[in-house]
Amino acid sequence: MVSEARTETILAVTLDSTDSDLSLRAVVESVSVQGDAGFPPEAVAQATGAHIFAAVARTGHLTGITSPDSGNAIVDRLLLQLPDLLPRLPAGGAMPNMTWSDSTETHGRTAGLPLTIRMQTTHHAENWIEREGRELMPITSRATYEVSGEGRPDGQWIEVTGQGRRVTHRFLTPDGRIAQAIASDTLDAKLSLPDAGTLIPVLQTAVDSVRAVQR
Repeated sequence: MVSEARTETILAVTLDSTDSDLSLRAVVESVSVQGDAGFPPEAVAQATGAHIFAAVARTGHLTGITSPDSGNAIVDRLLLQLPDLLPRLPAGGAMPNMTWSDSTETHGRTAGLPLTIRMQTTHHAENWIEREGRELMPITSRATYEVSGEGRPDGQWIEVTGQGRRVTHRFLTPDGRIAQAIASDTLDAKLSLPDAGTLIPVLQTAVDSVRAVQR
């Protein structure tokens, strides 16, 4: 048995700045799910309009990611993946034709199951372009990752292991803010239910799109 699913999510992101701090507010504008993604039927409708908040470091790293709507399976997935939609910039900032790499480890929950994602990413910044009347720097990031987790979210012990690939295309403004990001993700995993003696191969694809709301 193979579980296949495709999820598309669109987020509207607002970045608010003060003299020393930068914060992010995101609103889920729409969610589309095709196939068996394992989300409860009501999760899609309840995720639309959900809010996510975070602080943004000067390198682009997100900290303190929270949502009053956590507990929804789709929102929990976004809480895990949102840090990778925004680029981690070098300490001196990104320049055209620059390439850099980083590694991250993210902990969170999806559908109540604790998960750990370890990711290795290579970023490449391209020359400035003009798009929709604005000067933007395209940055393409290619990542491989491992996911693992185990727990008993619904009374039955579950173990998950898998590997994935993600390609993210971002467009940054001259002051380092994100204008748009589109991430395509493929996860090849195994879902084990030891109590039932069941092993389920899982193949999931997801497309997440972020657009910045002008302030």
